[in-house]
Amino acid sequence: INVKNHSDRKCILHMCSAEETRNNPATRNYGAQPMYLKAIENDGLVRTDLVAVPSAYLCEQLQQWYPEMHPAKLRVVPTAVDCLAFDEKSPAPHDIARIRAQFLLCKPTDMVSAEAARRCSRPEEQSGYTLFLYAARFDENHGCKLWLRAVAEMLLREDARGQNMRSRFRFILYGDGALRRQLQAEVKQAALCQVVRVITPRECQSMSLTLMTLYHACDVVVCPNLVANSNASVLYAWTARKPVI
Repeated sequence: INVKNHSDRKCILHMCSAEETRNNPATRNYGAQPMYLKAIENDGLVRTDLVAVPSAYLCEQLQQWYPEMHPAKLRVVPTAVDCLAFDEKSPAPHDIARIRAQFLLCKPTDMVSAEAARRCSRPEEQSGYTLFLYAARFDENHGCKLWLRAVAEMLLREDARGQNMRSRFRFILYGDGALRRQLQAEVKQAALCQVVRVITPRECQSMSLTLMTLYHACDVVVCPNLVANSNASVLYAWTARKPVI
């Protein structure tokens, strides 16, 4: 804004995100200043020459939230980073087996026994399960509700067909945010407590688990983000050599 006010230089504004909840008064509970931030963003979007955003979805949202901005300014510029330089040593196989046992063989409230960990480390036990990991903030833009409902619909559909998919898959939703209680309620309502685990960073700390160990222990990482096409979850997944959906 200052550059445009005091010079004739061309400017490109790179918008990595624009939280939809800034228009919601409840956002103030998280320490944000929605109207103040929106006014700054609106001024910048109106004055800049071009606006670079990481996804077509964010383009649509910006046009909706900031109608004074000319839509011809918008450009979709996908972002990606090669994170091989951030590679780190994978946990030992017995540590991964212990972590998987906590999510594959036990109820959420059960302690993992040494026998359970040994069973999980067997090839026949490991091969029978696919562990999916969602790790992001629990809000609308990150797609956690979309992912959970897709999981529930898939399992219900396969149950109707007589396919025992619940014995083949486990799903971890790691994070925290405004939708945490709603996600936990939906898991119970859909009778998915034995398949889907909603876990917070604090709970992971109490289990002596780090986020990176979860990435190493899972089989697939899911990033149903509705705004950005590249984020921290992708970097963690690449570091752990995991495929990303």
